[in-house]
Amino acid sequence: MTIPPRSATHPSRPFVRLLLVVLATLATSACLPTGKAPSQSVEVARQAIYSGHFSQDGQWLLIGSYYHGGNLWSTSPVNRHFDWNHQSDGTTGIIGAAFSADGRYAASNDNRTIVLWDMNSGEAKGFWTAPGVIESMQLTSDGRYAMLGLEDNSATLFDIQNGGIRARYPHSDIVYSVAMSRDALQLVTGCADGLVQVWKSGQTEPLIKVQQDNPVRTVAMTSDGRLIFASALGKPGRIMEASSGRVVAELPALRGYYTAARFSDNGDQLLTGSSSGQVQLWTSNSGALQEEWYSKGFSLFANTRTQVEDVAFARDGGVLAITSNGQLHIMKR
Repeated sequence: MTIPPRSATHPSRPFVRLLLVVLATLATSACLPTGKAPSQSVEVARQAIYSGHFSQDGQWLLIGSYYHGGNLWSTSPVNRHFDWNHQSDGTTGIIGAAFSADGRYAASNDNRTIVLWDMNSGEAKGFWTAPGVIESMQLTSDGRYAMLGLEDNSATLFDIQNGGIRARYPHSDIVYSVAMSRDALQLVTGCADGLVQVWKSGQTEPLIKVQQDNPVRTVAMTSDGRLIFASALGKPGRIMEASSGRVVAELPALRGYYTAARFSDNGDQLLTGSSSGQVQLWTSNSGALQEEWYSKGFSLFANTRTQVEDVAFARDGGVLAITSNGQLHIMKR
């Protein structure tokens, strides 16, 4: 496989992503923190990461580091297990990752390639060229398929075990975010044109469409597919019924946006992270704020915070967050 060289006149996608993170940090550095501080913060990458993603149970974390490529960490205890890159002679700018719910597989992606990894051995099980530039990715529970949000205006179900497209869901603009139910029979997509759409597996027309005023960068779905969450830039976050689009609860608008969201296993709670470094726990059916934390970032500027890349519920009842400065935050409830 031959990957064409990057143009000398256009910055790489990892560089652009890092620049956006820096700008978001500077824009929010003057804000006073609210909520509780983390009980523990651990450096899992030096200075900066392109991406960070937790497994469904919060036990595992896969990061794409700016300086040393992809790394798989356990969160309790915090240990580094494998170094994963898409080339043997250098590091890769890993901009996305996902885990299978059965704990057997993880996947990492750069702009156009996906690698499937065996969680036990650390070995690569498959190396694939994606059908388009990847914006987001989620694995099915058994790790057989990857749902991809693509820059080519589609969400695509890709066979990550054998290769090949299994289903394609057409959109009118870039698909920034995708999420699936545990059985993979439903999915939700967030688009650059502000559309939030819920789809039934295998159908090419959405079940519902909800128009937002700005690009939708973050979506989430409960395991049973009953509720969805969507966040558009600078707008309130909305918890909605997947079957009708009815707004169940509205979360306050942020100066930036909700960069990460995850429902609890039973769907009763929603955990969010923001571009200003806040981590918040909400009641799903009312939107009531239960608890709030802030992540204090390390930078050349005092008291600045950095973007939350992902959040997770920990096995011990606490919550976890990974921020763009390479810090894993452990927060007690």
